[in-house]
Amino acid sequence: MGKFFGRKAREMDTGASVKNEFFEADIRNAAHTGEPDDSDARLATEEGSQVCQVRHIPEKKAEGNVVGVLGVARGVTNLKATECARRGSGATFHTLAQHAPEMIVRYDCSCRCCYADPRFERVSGVSASDAVGKTPAELSTKAMPALQMITGTLKQVMASGIGAKMDLILERAGKSVGWHVSAVPEPDAGGEIRGVLTIWTDIVERMEADVRLRDSYALLQELTSRRETAREEERRRIAREMHDELGQQLTALRMGVSAMRMEFATGNPALLGRFQNLLGLADGTMQVVRNVIASLRPAALNAGIVAALEWQAAEFSRDGRVTCRLNIADDNLVLDEARAVALFRIVQEALTNVARHAQANQVTISLKKVARHWILKICDDGHGFDPMANSMKSFGLVGMQERAHMLAGEISVLSAPGRGTSITVRIPVDDTART
Repeated sequence: MGKFFGRKAREMDTGASVKNEFFEADIRNAAHTGEPDDSDARLATEEGSQVCQVRHIPEKKAEGNVVGVLGVARGVTNLKATECARRGSGATFHTLAQHAPEMIVRYDCSCRCCYADPRFERVSGVSASDAVGKTPAELSTKAMPALQMITGTLKQVMASGIGAKMDLILERAGKSVGWHVSAVPEPDAGGEIRGVLTIWTDIVERMEADVRLRDSYALLQELTSRRETAREEERRRIAREMHDELGQQLTALRMGVSAMRMEFATGNPALLGRFQNLLGLADGTMQVVRNVIASLRPAALNAGIVAALEWQAAEFSRDGRVTCRLNIADDNLVLDEARAVALFRIVQEALTNVARHAQANQVTISLKKVARHWILKICDDGHGFDPMANSMKSFGLVGMQERAHMLAGEISVLSAPGRGTSITVRIPVDDTART
């Protein structure tokens, strides 16, 4: 630096991109006016070529006379680069936002809109420029009445620094419209949250698809219910005809064979034995018919669900291989026909599965009323199974689920290999309890 002492600016080789006489003119101007003078230049420094901001400050005596000029230079290359990057980033963001498939709205730390892409106007009826600076609550009364619901999500994201999602369902012109809103925090270079970026995905098509799916499911439930009702009616009809027609015919046949035995087999042991065989065959056939009638429509079901379950437990325990216990605190439980039949059929199917697969020693059936629901449980101490692996392969479980669902109920299966199985059915007491 000593080589510059005593020289004028024009006599120094600074490596500046502007001529040194311009610096000398700036110095003279500061000395003449007594006011600081600013200029920009590119100077050669040890770090390389730098953009510098040079300020010439007049030095005065106490009485105000200028006696010299102090030159202060500050490198601003990085600042300008940062500013260009910021402007470029902003331009890039606007370009991406305007061409993104979803609507994008930005909010600052005060939950005020600081950017809304052009689609916001089409959606809300408020121009993007009018939306800037307003909170969702201020916009909700003018555009979308429920828009203020997003305020809580914005505050949550800014407080936690964790993104959040929500579905926003609104009414416009008497029609439901909706968006899936993803809110993500926007931190500054220091990591402090300075706002929230929201991405709005139109879910009207998804909503319409959900409605169609719910309608289809409701129709399927109705068809399933009608099918089961028709099936029960057919079972009832067949059981009645078997009892009234086939049962009477078998009874008449047995009486005829018995009368012939008394008339012709007296004193004839061989013929007596043959008549006895025919009577035994008739008795066996009549028992088969009774069993079929009971499986189609047990007579005990006409006496109520408690009687029907008592009969079912006794029938299941008859061979002695598995003990079936019934646990019903109130013997006077009264269910309507549809619910009584559904629960009875579920018990039948569950016991069939126990007999076929569980290798259990004991089964417990319980039924009680809790609040506005009937709670049925069938528990066994058998081998158990993996419900996730077998639920879709078992038609028995699917059938039980169908019966529960068509009465707005639900069924849960808890089991594990070696730990037995517990089936819980929860059905509303009446239609007003549907959920």
